Amino acid sequence: MTGIVLSLLSATLLWWWSQHLMLGGRAGWRSLLPGAVLAGTGTLVLSWAARMVMPTVTQRSLEEFGPSAPSSPSCPG
Repeated sequence: MTGIVLSLLSATLLWWWSQHLMLGGRAGWRSLLPGAVLAGTGTLVLSWAARMVMPTVTQRSLEEFGPSAPSSPSCPG
């Protein structure tokens, strides 16, 4: 549980600072916080989903195309 809280906190802080930096300080810190929380939460949800889905997708691709598969289905090989 502590890891999830720390991950959410660090992701939120990173997004909060990034928004402030990209906007050149034109928006106040308080107004950027909701977007930072949403983006940080989304980042964590996507990373969790990737841990669940990617091993299956990678294994299926390995079985279908082999270890030296082309990067695109349109590549001849």
